[in-house]
Amino acid sequence: MAVTMRWLLAQRDLDLGLRAGAEATDVPITFVITTELSDPTPWLTGGEMVLTTGIGIPPGDEGCREYVHRLTGRGVSALGFGVGVSRASAPSALVAAADEYGLALVDVPLPTPFVAVARTVIDEIARRANRSQVALGRAQQRMTRAAVAGGPSATLRELAVGCGGTALLLDRSGRVVQAHPADVEPAVAREVGEQARAHRAASAVGPVTVSAAAAPGARATIVTQPIRVGDREHGHLGVVLPHEPLATDHVLIGHANSLLALDFERPLRLLGAVR
Repeated sequence: MAVTMRWLLAQRDLDLGLRAGAEATDVPITFVITTELSDPTPWLTGGEMVLTTGIGIPPGDEGCREYVHRLTGRGVSALGFGVGVSRASAPSALVAAADEYGLALVDVPLPTPFVAVARTVIDEIARRANRSQVALGRAQQRMTRAAVAGGPSATLRELAVGCGGTALLLDRSGRVVQAHPADVEPAVAREVGEQARAHRAASAVGPVTVSAAAAPGARATIVTQPIRVGDREHGHLGVVLPHEPLATDHVLIGHANSLLALDFERPLRLLGAVR
C-alpha cells in the first residue's frame, strides 16, 4: 500500500507547497523518514519520502545536485524541505536538481511538524490496507457463493471481476476450456497455455503483450497455477492482469483454484461413495 504526493498535497491541513518534480507527483510513497545526513541512502530501501531541514545537504549547486542524484538513484519517491529552520525556502539549486532528476520536492512550512506529515501518510496507508482486506474478504465470500450456485464459470467470473483482469480455465494439455470475459485474444490464450505447460507443477508469473484496441501493445501479466489435489491434476487456472499481481490478486487466485479443485473432485467423491 502507498499514497502519492498528489494525494498528500490535497491534505490542506499540512499546507505543503510543490516546488519541483510536478511530473513525479503520482510516484508511490510507502514510508516517511526524517534525516539530516548528507547521504542517507545506505539506510533507505526505496519508496520513501525524505524530510529534511537542509542542514546536512552539501553546499553549492553541485552538492545539491549530487544529493538529489543519490536519492533518486536509491528510489526515493519524494523530498520534503522544512522551511524556516535553516532556510526560508528550499534552495534554488535543490529545486533545479529535483526538476532535473524528476523528484517531487515540497516545502514543509514551519508550523507543520515533520511527524504530522509522517503520521498522515502512515494512517492513510493503514486505512487503505484495512479497506483492501475488507474488500478481499467480501470478494472471497462472493466467489464461494457463486461457485456453489454456478460452478466453474461463475468462479471465473468473480475472479476476473475481483482481479480486474481475465480468468481462464485450461485443461491438462493447456487448452483454454472457459474464460471470462469470453473474448480472449487467441495470441494471449496461447501464451497462457504455453506458460501453464512449462510450469505444470507450480505457479508462474510472466509478461504478455496485448493488442486490444483500447491499449494496443500494452504489457500485461500472466499468472498460472496447476489445479491439483494430491497426485491428481485437473488442469490449470490462468489470469491475465493489466498490472503486476498484487497480494490480494494472489489470494483470490488461490481461493478460486481451491474452489475449482473442489468442483473437479466432487464427481470422484460421489463415485467413491457409490462404490
